[in-house]
Amino acid sequence: MERIQTEGPPLLAKSFRHHDSDGDDVLNRDEAAKFFSHVVSEEGPFIHMVVSACNVKMAHMMRMMGDEAAEHRGDEGCRDLENFPGKVKKMKAAYLANKADRDLAAFKVCDTNGDGTLQLDEVVAALMPGGSKNDAFIAALGFESMGQQMLNAMVNFECSDDER
Repeated sequence: MERIQTEGPPLLAKSFRHHDSDGDDVLNRDEAAKFFSHVVSEEGPFIHMVVSACNVKMAHMMRMMGDEAAEHRGDEGCRDLENFPGKVKKMKAAYLANKADRDLAAFKVCDTNGDGTLQLDEVVAALMPGGSKNDAFIAALGFESMGQQMLNAMVNFECSDDER
């Protein structure tokens, strides 16, 4: 997470400038829609960041549980954890199916000063993990349940252990 906090803002600034096709230091709605598409694209850092973070958490949790994790293979909580990357793909497909509406909602989350354009600081605040703007941005794009699904999977896994 520390690496994201240090390397994220410069990378976001570079991407912001790349998508600012008219060079006016703001993203209009069309530029923002292209930016959001690239953020959500399978090759984009957004999906890689989410899936990587979840995979690291899952691997760490499984290591901590050791033999208990092996005993729970096939339990509902364990299946939820194992199926998480597939859920991400479904959420991406849902985003693409409702792209215009989701982009507009994400634009509104980012446009904190209400001027109809996005400034770099607004974009960074929305895309940096851990903040309320990031949570709202992710939800606007239709990925609101990612973190909650991960937490639910962990809770289900722990509940399965308690029931034994």
